[in-house]
Amino acid sequence: MNRFFTRKMTLSLALALSLTLVAASLALAAVWTDKADYSPGETVTIYGDNSDGAAFLPGESVLVSVIGPNDYTASCEAVADENGAWSCQVTLWSDERAVGEYAYTAIGQTSGVSQSGTFTDAINISATDGSTCSSNIESVISGTPICAKATGLGNNASGKIEWWAPGASTATRTTYFSNVNGNTTDTFTPTDCGTWTLNVYKPISTFQGSDTFEVTGCDTTPPLITYTISGTLGNDGWYTSDVTLSWTVTDPESSFTTEDCDEVTITSDTPGTTFTCTATSAGGTSTASVTIKRDATAPTITLDSRSPAPNSYGWNNSDVTVTWTCSDALSGAVADTVSQTVSSEGKNQSVTGTCTDNAGNSASDTQTGINIDKTSPTLNPSVSPDPVILNGSATASPNASDSLSGIDTASCDPVDTSSVGKEKSVNCYASDKAGNSATASAKYWVIYAPAGTLCLGAPGHQVLQPINTDGSSIFKQKSTVPVKFRVCDANGVSIGTPGVVASFKLITIAEGSGEEITEDPVSTTPDTAFRWSATDQQWIFNLSTKNLNANKTYTYRITLNDGTEIEFSFGLK
Repeated sequence: MNRFFTRKMTLSLALALSLTLVAASLALAAVWTDKADYSPGETVTIYGDNSDGAAFLPGESVLVSVIGPNDYTASCEAVADENGAWSCQVTLWSDERAVGEYAYTAIGQTSGVSQSGTFTDAINISATDGSTCSSNIESVISGTPICAKATGLGNNASGKIEWWAPGASTATRTTYFSNVNGNTTDTFTPTDCGTWTLNVYKPISTFQGSDTFEVTGCDTTPPLITYTISGTLGNDGWYTSDVTLSWTVTDPESSFTTEDCDEVTITSDTPGTTFTCTATSAGGTSTASVTIKRDATAPTITLDSRSPAPNSYGWNNSDVTVTWTCSDALSGAVADTVSQTVSSEGKNQSVTGTCTDNAGNSASDTQTGINIDKTSPTLNPSVSPDPVILNGSATASPNASDSLSGIDTASCDPVDTSSVGKEKSVNCYASDKAGNSATASAKYWVIYAPAGTLCLGAPGHQVLQPINTDGSSIFKQKSTVPVKFRVCDANGVSIGTPGVVASFKLITIAEGSGEEITEDPVSTTPDTAFRWSATDQQWIFNLSTKNLNANKTYTYRITLNDGTEIEFSFGLK
């Protein structure tokens, strides 16, 4: 049992005794003190009168006896006036022994009227409103300021006020006071929920009283911090524009304070800047951090090579690969090089390379003037004149064309007319400005000088006398008919090279041969083939008619090795 409770029980017994005395008095009278509660060392004024209709006699002596805690006794004596009113005073002890309940009894010495009353000398501690320290409270919301008010301390009092949190083993807060008169206060903001206890001591080591109050609505969690980032988000966590960072702090349970939580705008490139927001409430402290990387600068793209390089005309005849070098000082280039290949044919083509950094920025470069021609020139060669006379002059033309890069060179080999033939050919060449080349051959025909051309003063390329060219010659049957002809080159030289006659044959026989023989045989030398007469510079064949029939017209064909023919006819009689 604490000391205060012991005092209270002792004083209650004294009060009961006083009430017994009152019941025994002859009449009732009013008694009271100037205050209900006093501080140690104060003077107590006790009053009495006949306001209740009792009869304190005028002029009689009234004796007042006072008993209190710690065996305190005191008395005072007063004389009633003509109305039965009186007053007297006692002084309380000036230390903590005075604290407690007091009972007093006033007895009229003549009338025998007896009346009692009580007062206290108590130190009170109470929880009051934190803003006024006046209105008592029983409960508050966590985080609300509370004023602890101690009264009844007496003059020049010293001691302490303790704040005890729920379940605490030591005082949460201790405030000392000294040299105060009557009252003192202490303000504190409790946060822990539950029943708090206020204790007051006077002096420091002597407990005088306590009070309790409830704290509700405690904050058990720290503030919630979120952030919002506004900007263009590229790749790999990089922002490619200005970035605005804003924080949102919420705590529905209590108020909070923040640090470094202002909105910020990042306008410069950074490899990574960390921002931190800290918020503290009754529930604790939260911290949130975010690292922002900004790269809004495009990478650098530089032409590295064009392969293969164009020729002196600015043309290529194969695919062209263009390569660029990429670099980026901050987020880094995705690739050190990029390349594009142009494979299509065309003039003044262009190709674009694009470098990209890891943030998603890009830069491009376009290369123009790419000329590609993969197609060889077209050749349509020809020889003029065609046919050409043996050992004559002829020119071969390549007749080259190229629709894209154009012809660079075109030529043909010399036309060979030194021998006759129908399937002669000459090679022609062409190259375009891209370096493509082509070869083609032109066929031509080398012949002997045609009929009607004089050959050693006589017509060449036709049958000679004694055979008329018009077929009017008539020979005697069984005679030998000399068949003669010359062929010349372009220079009028009669050609006696072996092989001039490729074939000789009878091709038609017609009925009738004319009225009479008109031709005499020139030679009767029998021959089986044409032979060259170096003396006459002509070809001759002695044609026997022994096996031929009279009254017929015979037509023969001499085929020369140049592919031309000499035909003649004669009749037999």
